[in-house]
Amino acid sequence: MSSSKSPPLESTPNPTLPYDFLLDCFARVSILYYPTLSLVSKTCRTLVASSELYKTRSSLNRTETCLYVYLEYPHDPILRWFTLYPIPNQTDKTENSSGYVLVPIRIPNSLHVNHKALVTVGSCCVIDKILYCYRPGGIKWYDSKAGFWRKLKGLCNLDSCCVKLVDYGGKMLVLWDTYFPSRGFSSHTVSCAVISLGRCRNHEIWGEAEWFDDMLTTLPSSYDFVGVFVASL
Repeated sequence: MSSSKSPPLESTPNPTLPYDFLLDCFARVSILYYPTLSLVSKTCRTLVASSELYKTRSSLNRTETCLYVYLEYPHDPILRWFTLYPIPNQTDKTENSSGYVLVPIRIPNSLHVNHKALVTVGSCCVIDKILYCYRPGGIKWYDSKAGFWRKLKGLCNLDSCCVKLVDYGGKMLVLWDTYFPSRGFSSHTVSCAVISLGRCRNHEIWGEAEWFDDMLTTLPSSYDFVGVFVASL
């Protein structure tokens, strides 16, 4: 009795997805997942870093508000870029914890800037037409009617050699650098807080911390906290 054999299946190469299709799919994904997508392949890394992707997101009305922080390490001309990213599977989130962490990213071509220029380089920001500045001991706001600075009420004193303020969708996002003398001044941490702002009857402005957390804890002993900014992408 002869045995019949099925004809061998022809091997076909894996089809390559059209670029326009990938572009449309990536544009509909939350930008928070782009750091993960960029690890999939060289094509994905190129796509995530392309300005075309962000133009497509805008045309599809899929833009999101994103925070970017950039640092400069000694003897290294390349700026180190970070963005807020949700901590996956976080089950032990404590009160006032952000649930986010700063992760390194490849900055999109459309956001490459001269770090000496269009961006936050000091400790001031404008929110709802009010100027806020960090000064030793805390954050103050300028009362344009009275012509002097007032302290932002409701917050603990903040003492740091480097503080960055930025408008975060009508709220204030504060980043600051902390060093640890007990560790020989060689250990630094970048911390972050989001502050909601409100007016009182006596014309004072109060701030309330919605969350605060340590964001970067493995930094070199020497670096330059260049700036921070928020962009709609």
